[in-house]
Amino acid sequence: MTISSNLIVPPSAQTDITELATTRGPITLSLDAFVRSLGVRRTAPLAFFLGAGASTSSGVPSAQMCVWEWKRQIFLTNNPGLEEQFVELSLEGVRRRIQRWLDRHGGFPEENAPEEYGFYIRQCFPIANDRRAYFADIVREARPHIGYRLLCHLAETDLVRSVWSPNFDHMAARAAANFKLNPIEVGIDTQERANRSPAKGELLCVSMHGDYRYDLLKNTPAELQQQEAALCAALIAELRETSLVVAGYSGRDDSLMAALKDAYRESGNGILYWCGFGDTDSPAHVLALIDHARAHGRQAYYIPTLGFDDLLTRVSLHCLQGETRKSAIKAMEEFAPEDKLTREPWQVAKYHATTLIKSNSFAIECPAEIFRFDLKQWPEELVWSSIRGRTSGHALVAVPFKGKICALGFIDTIKKAFGDNIKGPIERTPVGPKDLLYDDGAIVSLMLEALTRSMAEAASLHTDGRHELWKTTPREDQRGAKPGYVTHDSLQLYLRRLGGTQYLALMPSIKVLDKKGNPAPVEIASPIKNGILGYQHNRPFNRAIMDWRSILFPTNREAVYEFPHACGSTFRFKIRRSPVFGEIGLPLGGKITPIPPALQPLIKYQGLQLSEPELVFSNKAGTGLVRSPHPIRGIADNRPFDYTLTTRGFFTGLRLGVVCPEGEARSLHRYLQNVNRTLFPSDTERDYLVDYPGQPNFYWRAGRVCRADFRHS
Repeated sequence: MTISSNLIVPPSAQTDITELATTRGPITLSLDAFVRSLGVRRTAPLAFFLGAGASTSSGVPSAQMCVWEWKRQIFLTNNPGLEEQFVELSLEGVRRRIQRWLDRHGGFPEENAPEEYGFYIRQCFPIANDRRAYFADIVREARPHIGYRLLCHLAETDLVRSVWSPNFDHMAARAAANFKLNPIEVGIDTQERANRSPAKGELLCVSMHGDYRYDLLKNTPAELQQQEAALCAALIAELRETSLVVAGYSGRDDSLMAALKDAYRESGNGILYWCGFGDTDSPAHVLALIDHARAHGRQAYYIPTLGFDDLLTRVSLHCLQGETRKSAIKAMEEFAPEDKLTREPWQVAKYHATTLIKSNSFAIECPAEIFRFDLKQWPEELVWSSIRGRTSGHALVAVPFKGKICALGFIDTIKKAFGDNIKGPIERTPVGPKDLLYDDGAIVSLMLEALTRSMAEAASLHTDGRHELWKTTPREDQRGAKPGYVTHDSLQLYLRRLGGTQYLALMPSIKVLDKKGNPAPVEIASPIKNGILGYQHNRPFNRAIMDWRSILFPTNREAVYEFPHACGSTFRFKIRRSPVFGEIGLPLGGKITPIPPALQPLIKYQGLQLSEPELVFSNKAGTGLVRSPHPIRGIADNRPFDYTLTTRGFFTGLRLGVVCPEGEARSLHRYLQNVNRTLFPSDTERDYLVDYPGQPNFYWRAGRVCRADFRHS
């Protein structure tokens, strides 16, 4: 575990250090150059110095995560009953609330202060044995990840002889136990082992801060200053002729950095490779150490990397050879599924049908081919509008697609509409499933326009020529229509492809026209349509579908429409009169719905009904948590999830920033004020809406015109 302590050099000195180091040559060594450097020196064994960052992928929390866990435990044991509100420490809001409580009570270091680690471990577990037990639980669940495995592959070929670390997890030694290696573990109680030179097949694993299993864990500031001189002396001796690779270590431990400074004060051939994470600037105290080493004639570099596992992967692939390299690659492959999203086949379980759903979709067979031709001169702009202008008044539909014109109609009509602008032959081209895959594709638009026009002529309906039909006679019930406007029952058509089958979806709607028969503007038509259709439930919707089905598919099992209509055309649409059904199962069980034999051939899809997720609220007394799947009913019957935090003074305000167009800001502000009002659903809404009690303690403070701040007391 990396221990946070005071920096050797203050951050303000970073610029001067960088300038000074530059005079001795480039400090930064690229990652690829570093790998090549180790490769060309593969006959000289390396020493590794590993910090907490090397163990995070093995399941050991970083020093920062430990600090936040200790903060949370201190907070919760002083504020019992708030455990569920502070479960997820990765949330910034949770951390902020804990930190505010610590700051208010005083006696705790400032956030991100160097002494946080040592202070909070001692504050959370003042008894040394408790600290040891805490870390023992963490290590028990951790497992050496690929970086440590590859480190052992390097050690087997004598490329790595020793691993030095302030960590408490002993990952290197644990990984070595699964290899043909003899790990020599060195701690405070076995200092004499540090001076022996490991032979081939041995890996020296030195715990610079002691071993939590046998002696007092050195993880508090007072104990850190008592670093055993014997281990530091052994490290200094090791680094005279052995190159050191530092990885996953922040370098914020005074005693260890002092030992490294002593090591690189002496002459020697060992190189210092300090591997940082990411492309951020190297810390000032690391630059100071590198410059110190260079000032004393030693080679030292800073290498930006992508982390310990990636670093060892690159080094292993470049430096290992033969069977050892194959073994390392096999180890990488074994860990690969854990590092990327696995893709496995899956299927939805089938349950006995508890519900039968009748759709508004009808299987349709579209024409299998279309006409395609080119133009001598294409419109410079508004291509679609120009082509529609050409076909207007003709029994012809055409669209641009992939540099050609695609059309349905007769060849003579095409020639009449496009005249001498046609380039080359007019050819019949097959239409495949991929052409009909996209709902807004050009071929789907072509088919839909042709079908809409053919249906309108066959059933004597009005149409927009695109995808909507409406009855010629107005609706009997004109309630909701504004003066000067009249409403008609209409039908919108959609082509959808699902599971290899093409469907025609019917969507009943309302067409609003003025007295001259022109479509009403959107701002007029939308409120009228919403007033009529806004509360239309299953029964009236089904009646509307059946009404349109009787008009468009009157008797036979299959309706056939040709385009152009009644002209003996080969461009035909065949539509099944019966809609498709789906059966829905309930995983938790329920009453089984008997399916009549006549309907069974129409059931094309199966599904399952999942329960709504349960939301968490505080009970009204603020003494516990309750759950409800309904957000409004849950808040109406209980209290907000953070009610206990509010009553205890931990969190008394909620700021909501809203960004919207300036012209809409006032309307949005008025709408959001409804949070204070008691609202009741209308009679037509009561089957799915509940009373909203309002939140009288909330108030809005308007900021700029396009921003609002939301608070509650």
